[in-house]
Amino acid sequence: KNLIRALIGIGNADEALSAHNTLAGEQDKSAEYLDALLLARDYPAAAAGALDGYRQSGNTLLLRKYLSALAQYDLPASLDAYEVHAGDGPDCAILADYALLLSVSGKGDKALAICRDLTARSDAPSHRLLACDLTALYGSRESALGMYEQLIADELKQKNDLGLLARIIRNYRLFLQKILPESEARSRFLALVSKDVNTACLLETARFFEDIN
Repeated sequence: KNLIRALIGIGNADEALSAHNTLAGEQDKSAEYLDALLLARDYPAAAAGALDGYRQSGNTLLLRKYLSALAQYDLPASLDAYEVHAGDGPDCAILADYALLLSVSGKGDKALAICRDLTARSDAPSHRLLACDLTALYGSRESALGMYEQLIADELKQKNDLGLLARIIRNYRLFLQKILPESEARSRFLALVSKDVNTACLLETARFFEDIN
């Protein structure tokens, strides 16, 4: 499995599939095998293997892989499948995937509703960020602004993941620049972000000033 993971990691799908078939056999539908199929863009085979594994094990990781693979080649069927499994109480990662898929499919109101369900179940920063982004797209700008700012304030206290914090601040920065006059956006951004000294805040502050020259 380590060899297959390594081959997947360097983007060599054909070698990963060959190694899997040699070492484990084609009947072994392991997570590594499914990942190799996804990397090879054999989405129907990946979906079929993941669905079969999910039906046998009930493992929601396999359900998520099935739904993701299905969305790559049959969008209407994947939306129907997500809707079915959303009623079964899927894990939060599946709800997040569903909200994103609805958004890119132009179903903003439904995406926002699913995201509200998601954040009622999970207060993970990545899920809260998704709620901010979807509210900015489809909901109230004032609500989105408050959600971004509360999330940033909370994450500045924790600083558990500076990479995620940088993403949150970047999305907030772009949203501010889109909806507010430059002077108001600058004042608001500096008051919240630039008072804290860490790499995420410093880099995003530099990008803010680069954007406004």
